[in-house]
Amino acid sequence: MIADLIDDKLNIRLITRNIMSVYSTNNEYTDYFIRKLKHSDYTIDDKQVSSNSFISYVKRDYNIYKNISRFVSKNKHINNDKFTEYLNYFGLVHLLWLHFYQLSKEDLNLVEILMQLASDKPVVIIDYIDDSKYVEKLYSLLFHVGLEDRLIIVPYKDIFKAVNNATCQCYVNTPDAAKIQSRFPDNFLNETFNTTRGYYTGHRPPIYVKDSSIVKTISYTYSWYEILLIVLFSLKMLYIKLYNWRTKCPLTSQKTIQTTSC
Repeated sequence: MIADLIDDKLNIRLITRNIMSVYSTNNEYTDYFIRKLKHSDYTIDDKQVSSNSFISYVKRDYNIYKNISRFVSKNKHINNDKFTEYLNYFGLVHLLWLHFYQLSKEDLNLVEILMQLASDKPVVIIDYIDDSKYVEKLYSLLFHVGLEDRLIIVPYKDIFKAVNNATCQCYVNTPDAAKIQSRFPDNFLNETFNTTRGYYTGHRPPIYVKDSSIVKTISYTYSWYEILLIVLFSLKMLYIKLYNWRTKCPLTSQKTIQTTSC
Protein backbone atom coordinates (compact mmCIF):
# COMPACT_ATOMS: atom_id res chain seq x y z
CA MET A 1 0.00 0.00 0.00
CA ILE A 2 1.14 3.53 -0.81
CA ALA A 3 -0.44 6.53 0.96
CA ASP A 4 0.40 10.10 -0.02
CA LEU A 5 -0.23 12.88 2.47
CA ILE A 6 -2.61 15.58 1.22
CA ASP A 7 -1.20 18.88 2.38
CA ASP A 8 -0.10 21.98 0.48
CA LYS A 9 2.81 22.43 2.88
CA LEU A 10 3.78 18.82 3.50
CA ASN A 11 4.73 16.11 1.03
CA ILE A 12 5.30 12.59 2.33
CA ARG A 13 4.66 9.04 1.16
CA LEU A 14 3.98 6.06 3.42
CA ILE A 15 4.88 2.64 2.02
CA THR A 16 4.04 -0.67 3.69
CA ARG A 17 6.49 -3.52 4.27
CA ASN A 18 8.73 -1.19 6.26
CA ILE A 19 9.75 -0.27 9.77
CA MET A 20 10.37 3.48 9.69
CA SER A 21 12.30 5.13 12.51
CA VAL A 22 11.78 8.84 13.14
CA TYR A 23 14.43 10.78 15.02
CA SER A 24 15.88 14.26 15.47
CA THR A 25 18.29 16.22 17.63
CA ASN A 26 15.18 17.84 19.13
CA ASN A 27 12.36 15.63 20.46
CA GLU A 28 9.85 18.41 19.79
CA TYR A 29 10.55 18.12 16.06
CA THR A 30 10.00 14.36 16.23
CA ASP A 31 6.75 14.77 18.17
CA TYR A 32 5.48 17.40 15.70
CA PHE A 33 6.18 15.10 12.77
CA ILE A 34 4.42 12.14 14.42
CA ARG A 35 1.37 14.26 15.31
CA LYS A 36 1.12 15.44 11.72
CA LEU A 37 1.14 11.87 10.43
CA LYS A 38 -1.62 10.91 12.88
CA HIS A 39 -3.99 13.77 12.12
CA SER A 40 -3.94 14.31 8.37
CA ASP A 41 -5.70 13.19 5.20
CA TYR A 42 -4.11 10.95 2.57
CA THR A 43 -4.71 9.66 -0.95
CA ILE A 44 -4.78 5.91 -1.51
CA ASP A 45 -5.53 4.61 -5.03
CA ASP A 46 -6.60 8.13 -6.05
CA LYS A 47 -9.13 8.31 -3.21
CA GLN A 48 -8.96 10.73 -0.30
CA VAL A 49 -9.11 9.05 3.10
CA SER A 50 -8.72 10.12 6.71
CA SER A 51 -5.76 8.84 8.72
CA ASN A 52 -8.20 7.20 11.16
CA SER A 53 -9.29 4.77 8.47
CA PHE A 54 -5.88 3.17 7.94
CA ILE A 55 -3.50 4.34 10.70
CA SER A 56 -3.56 2.72 14.14
CA TYR A 57 -2.14 4.53 17.15
CA VAL A 58 -2.81 4.70 20.89
CA LYS A 59 -5.68 7.06 21.74
CA ARG A 60 -6.17 5.96 25.36
CA ASP A 61 -9.92 6.52 25.26
CA TYR A 62 -10.63 2.98 26.43
CA ASN A 63 -12.31 2.27 29.76
CA ILE A 64 -9.54 1.53 32.26
CA TYR A 65 -11.88 -0.66 34.35
CA LYS A 66 -12.54 -3.13 31.55
CA ASN A 67 -11.05 -6.60 31.46
CA ILE A 68 -8.30 -6.71 28.83
CA SER A 69 -9.31 -9.98 27.21
CA ARG A 70 -12.95 -8.92 26.96
CA PHE A 71 -12.03 -5.49 25.58
CA VAL A 72 -9.81 -6.95 22.87
CA SER A 73 -12.28 -9.68 21.88
CA LYS A 74 -15.08 -7.09 21.52
CA ASN A 75 -12.98 -4.67 19.45
CA LYS A 76 -13.72 -5.31 15.77
CA HIS A 77 -10.42 -3.74 14.67
CA ILE A 78 -8.19 -6.00 16.79
CA ASN A 79 -7.41 -9.60 15.94
CA ASN A 80 -7.87 -11.37 19.28
CA ASP A 81 -5.82 -14.42 18.25
CA LYS A 82 -2.86 -12.29 17.16
CA PHE A 83 -3.02 -10.16 20.29
CA THR A 84 -2.97 -13.30 22.49
CA GLU A 85 -0.15 -14.76 20.40
CA TYR A 86 1.97 -11.61 20.78
CA LEU A 87 1.27 -11.38 24.51
CA ASN A 88 2.23 -15.03 24.87
CA TYR A 89 5.53 -14.27 23.07
CA PHE A 90 6.46 -11.92 25.93
CA GLY A 91 5.44 -14.48 28.55
CA LEU A 92 2.69 -12.17 29.80
CA VAL A 93 -0.43 -14.08 28.85
CA HIS A 94 -1.63 -13.79 32.46
CA LEU A 95 -2.35 -10.09 31.78
CA LEU A 96 -5.45 -11.19 29.85
CA TRP A 97 -7.23 -11.76 33.15
CA LEU A 98 -6.49 -8.26 34.46
CA HIS A 99 -8.11 -4.86 33.98
CA PHE A 100 -6.28 -1.93 32.41
CA TYR A 101 -5.99 -0.01 35.68
CA GLN A 102 -4.25 -3.00 37.32
CA LEU A 103 -1.31 -2.94 34.91
CA SER A 104 2.05 -1.37 35.68
CA LYS A 105 3.10 1.50 33.41
CA GLU A 106 5.52 -0.76 31.49
CA ASP A 107 2.92 -3.51 30.99
CA LEU A 108 0.22 -1.02 29.97
CA ASN A 109 2.50 0.50 27.34
CA LEU A 110 3.28 -2.96 25.99
CA VAL A 111 -0.40 -3.98 25.90
CA GLU A 112 -1.23 -0.78 24.00
CA ILE A 113 1.52 -1.48 21.44
CA LEU A 114 0.38 -5.09 20.97
CA MET A 115 -3.21 -3.95 20.40
CA GLN A 116 -2.00 -1.66 17.62
CA LEU A 117 0.15 -4.39 16.05
CA ALA A 118 -2.82 -6.80 16.14
CA SER A 119 -5.12 -4.23 14.52
CA ASP A 120 -6.45 -4.54 10.96
CA LYS A 121 -4.92 -1.24 9.82
CA PRO A 122 -1.91 -1.28 7.46
CA VAL A 123 -0.02 1.57 9.16
CA VAL A 124 0.85 1.51 12.88
CA ILE A 125 2.41 4.40 14.81
CA ILE A 126 3.73 3.45 18.23
CA ASP A 127 5.22 5.54 21.02
CA TYR A 128 8.86 5.68 22.10
CA ILE A 129 10.25 2.28 23.05
CA ASP A 130 13.91 3.18 23.67
CA ASP A 131 13.62 2.69 27.43
CA SER A 132 11.14 -0.20 27.49
CA LYS A 133 12.29 -3.28 29.39
CA TYR A 134 10.74 -5.33 26.56
CA VAL A 135 12.61 -3.47 23.84
CA GLU A 136 14.67 -6.37 22.40
CA LYS A 137 11.66 -8.63 21.90
CA LEU A 138 9.71 -5.64 20.57
CA TYR A 139 12.32 -5.13 17.85
CA SER A 140 11.86 -8.74 16.77
CA LEU A 141 8.07 -8.45 16.75
CA LEU A 142 8.11 -5.13 14.85
CA PHE A 143 10.18 -6.68 12.05
CA HIS A 144 7.89 -9.71 11.95
CA VAL A 145 4.70 -7.64 11.71
CA GLY A 146 6.08 -4.78 9.62
CA LEU A 147 7.64 -6.88 6.89
CA GLU A 148 4.48 -8.97 6.41
CA ASP A 149 2.69 -6.06 4.71
CA ARG A 150 2.51 -3.25 7.25
CA LEU A 151 4.29 0.00 7.92
CA ILE A 152 5.42 0.41 11.53
CA ILE A 153 6.46 3.98 12.42
CA VAL A 154 8.57 4.34 15.58
CA PRO A 155 9.90 7.58 17.10
CA TYR A 156 13.34 7.29 18.70
CA LYS A 157 15.42 9.36 21.08
CA ASP A 158 18.60 7.36 20.43
CA ILE A 159 20.10 7.76 16.95
CA PHE A 160 22.03 4.48 17.19
CA LYS A 161 18.92 2.46 17.99
CA ALA A 162 17.02 4.30 15.26
CA VAL A 163 19.39 3.47 12.41
CA ASN A 164 19.98 -0.14 13.46
CA ASN A 165 16.39 -1.18 14.08
CA ALA A 166 14.58 0.04 10.97
CA THR A 167 14.32 -0.62 7.24
CA CYS A 168 13.54 3.02 6.51
CA GLN A 169 14.76 6.13 8.32
CA CYS A 170 13.27 9.60 8.73
CA TYR A 171 15.49 12.38 10.04
CA VAL A 172 13.61 15.53 11.09
CA ASN A 173 16.12 18.36 10.90
CA THR A 174 13.75 21.22 11.77
CA PRO A 175 9.94 21.54 11.88
CA ASP A 176 10.06 22.55 8.20
CA ALA A 177 12.63 20.08 6.89
CA ALA A 178 12.79 16.29 7.01
CA LYS A 179 14.51 13.61 4.96
CA ILE A 180 13.42 10.00 4.47
CA GLN A 181 15.70 7.32 3.09
CA SER A 182 16.11 3.58 3.33
CA ARG A 183 19.58 3.99 4.86
CA PHE A 184 21.54 7.14 5.65
CA PRO A 185 25.29 6.73 5.05
CA ASP A 186 27.69 7.28 7.94
CA ASN A 187 29.07 10.47 6.37
CA PHE A 188 25.58 12.03 6.38
CA LEU A 189 25.04 11.04 10.01
CA ASN A 190 28.49 12.33 11.01
CA GLU A 191 27.80 15.66 9.36
CA THR A 192 24.30 15.85 10.89
CA PHE A 193 25.36 14.97 14.43
CA ASN A 194 28.86 16.48 14.27
CA THR A 195 30.69 13.21 14.91
CA THR A 196 33.35 11.02 13.32
CA ARG A 197 32.27 7.43 13.92
CA GLY A 198 30.41 4.49 12.44
CA TYR A 199 26.73 4.21 13.32
CA TYR A 200 25.78 0.82 11.90
CA THR A 201 26.47 -2.29 13.93
CA GLY A 202 25.17 -4.83 11.43
CA HIS A 203 22.93 -6.16 14.19
CA ARG A 204 19.39 -7.21 13.29
CA PRO A 205 16.68 -8.36 15.70
CA PRO A 206 16.35 -12.15 16.11
CA ILE A 207 13.68 -13.87 14.03
CA TYR A 208 10.28 -13.93 15.69
CA VAL A 209 9.19 -17.46 16.62
CA LYS A 210 5.54 -18.15 17.39
CA ASP A 211 4.94 -20.21 20.51
CA SER A 212 3.45 -23.62 19.75
CA SER A 213 1.04 -23.48 22.71
CA ILE A 214 -0.98 -20.28 23.21
CA VAL A 215 -3.18 -19.89 26.28
CA LYS A 216 -6.55 -18.19 25.76
CA THR A 217 -9.06 -16.92 28.27
CA ILE A 218 -12.61 -18.09 28.74
CA SER A 219 -15.49 -15.62 28.91
CA TYR A 220 -15.25 -13.00 31.66
CA THR A 221 -18.20 -11.87 33.82
CA TYR A 222 -18.14 -8.43 35.43
CA SER A 223 -19.11 -7.85 39.04
CA TRP A 224 -21.68 -5.15 39.90
CA TYR A 225 -18.88 -2.97 41.29
CA GLU A 226 -16.93 -3.22 38.04
CA ILE A 227 -20.04 -2.38 36.01
CA LEU A 228 -20.56 0.74 38.14
CA LEU A 229 -16.95 1.83 37.58
CA ILE A 230 -17.29 1.23 33.84
CA VAL A 231 -20.45 3.35 33.65
CA LEU A 232 -18.90 6.21 35.65
CA PHE A 233 -15.76 6.18 33.53
CA SER A 234 -17.84 6.14 30.32
CA LEU A 235 -19.80 9.19 31.51
CA LYS A 236 -16.54 10.96 32.31
CA MET A 237 -15.15 10.22 28.81
CA LEU A 238 -18.41 11.39 27.23
CA TYR A 239 -18.13 14.70 29.08
CA ILE A 240 -14.47 15.09 28.01
CA LYS A 241 -15.32 14.41 24.36
CA LEU A 242 -18.24 16.85 24.45
CA TYR A 243 -16.05 19.52 26.05
CA ASN A 244 -13.27 18.96 23.50
CA TRP A 245 -15.77 19.08 20.63
CA ARG A 246 -17.05 22.45 21.80
CA THR A 247 -13.62 24.01 22.33
CA LYS A 248 -11.43 22.30 19.72
CA CYS A 249 -9.98 24.52 17.01
CA PRO A 250 -9.27 23.22 13.49
CA LEU A 251 -5.84 21.71 13.07
CA THR A 252 -3.62 24.09 11.14
CA SER A 253 -0.06 23.80 10.00
CA GLN A 254 2.23 26.77 9.54
CA LYS A 255 5.34 24.83 8.76
CA THR A 256 6.55 23.02 5.65
CA ILE A 257 8.28 19.66 5.81
CA GLN A 258 10.15 18.62 2.68
CA THR A 259 10.68 14.90 2.34
CA THR A 260 11.72 12.17 0.03
CA SER A 261 9.87 8.87 0.02
CA CYS A 262 11.09 5.56 1.42
